[in-house]
Amino acid sequence: MVGYIMNLRFSTKFLIIPIFLAASLLNGCSEQSIGVARVIDGDTITTTSETTVRLLQIDTPENGKECYADEARNELIAILGEKASKKNQGNLDIPVFSRIKLEKDSASADIDKFGRDLAYVFIGDLNVNLELVKRGAAAPYFYDGEMGRYAKQLITAAEEAKAAGLGVWSACPDAILDPTKNFSSGLGKANIDQNDLEAPLTPSSDANCDPNYEGCIPMYPPDLNCPDIRALGLAPVRRIGGDPHGLDRDGDGVGCEKP
Repeated sequence: MVGYIMNLRFSTKFLIIPIFLAASLLNGCSEQSIGVARVIDGDTITTTSETTVRLLQIDTPENGKECYADEARNELIAILGEKASKKNQGNLDIPVFSRIKLEKDSASADIDKFGRDLAYVFIGDLNVNLELVKRGAAAPYFYDGEMGRYAKQLITAAEEAKAAGLGVWSACPDAILDPTKNFSSGLGKANIDQNDLEAPLTPSSDANCDPNYEGCIPMYPPDLNCPDIRALGLAPVRRIGGDPHGLDRDGDGVGCEKP
């Protein structure tokens, strides 16, 4: 009888392990943190294990084609490691990314047709996918009508960012919010009228102030750099949304603070 009870306890102990693992998998969140090796664009990263991850349920402008593509990538870089950098052998700043966790969603496939893992990216409790939408760097995209667990939050965040004119919503007049389709932000910088780029730099009226910054920073385009901002007497600049002008290079929320 004693031997029977001992065997029963032994069996029960090892039954708990698969039950616990199954619960973890159903939750969809990886328990182990993962390193980020590279940011490919605003919604795609490569991990240190050489896995390509496509951020789930969002879409950002296409690299080299669409308006705000570079800025969206910069926003993702900023979120993943906005206060960290180190020097490489050429003494240039290179980003040091936070460790991340990946969360799957039963509403979607685990891998897309290009072989990329589909997941929500988390830094601690921060949902990076949702944060990109809040900053106006991405829009919700529900492929094939798939509404994931954060769908409502993504839609609300996009509507609020658009209403506030953050990120792509002020930089790209042709941007369209339609979660049932790939996000379209219009033509990129290369297709902007050259006359607009050569317009003289003058302080803007309130109607032409970029809502991504405190104060009255001129709207993008044209693209302004820190010498331009200082010439207008507007430095330093505090970022409160996206960063279409690329003024906050170190991602600390303040741009053009040093001459």
